[in-house]
Amino acid sequence: ASLTEKLSLLTIKNYYYDSLPDKKPLMRVRQEWVEEAEKNEKFRSENAMQYLVGLNNLANSYDELGMNDLLQEILKKINAHEHKNLDERIRTFIYYYNLKLVGDINAGQFTECLASFPLAERGLNQYGRWFHPEYKQGFRYLFAYGYFGAGKYKEALKWTNEMIVNYPKETLEEYYNFARIFILLIYFGLGHDGLLGS
Repeated sequence: ASLTEKLSLLTIKNYYYDSLPDKKPLMRVRQEWVEEAEKNEKFRSENAMQYLVGLNNLANSYDELGMNDLLQEILKKINAHEHKNLDERIRTFIYYYNLKLVGDINAGQFTECLASFPLAERGLNQYGRWFHPEYKQGFRYLFAYGYFGAGKYKEALKWTNEMIVNYPKETLEEYYNFARIFILLIYFGLGHDGLLGS
């Protein structure tokens, strides 16, 4: 079979295994897709976006299965991806920082979050106008959560307010509901107990 045929078959398998509860076969199919793509430099060059999506799919599998060491390897590949156009720059930013920040927060590594935030915030400012609102609010949520975990309550308040003031234009209801509750915790952390009465 040609490379195109192999990758097409693996893509079909990806859709099938993604519908099953056991996600290990899905991860193995995604691994095989990336391995096949990486054997052919010409394919990767001519289909850079497809390869980037394949890396992200594999990273999501590693994240879901708690395979952190392998996840970090794929994140490095995503972050090192050569950009040929704006769409690739935007997707690289979303794919890398979404998984990076979620992983750090889930592991309680808030110092790592703080180290990543300046570049992540700059990227949101630079690319945010092209984001789907859900992605934009997802990053605001991660910033609020990460700053709160690091004890930076004023910064957490800023990003929580961003979620609230953009409702309903850019905020899904779940983010809005989170923000309304989370802001109470931030006020408590800031010592503004008087605002919590009634």
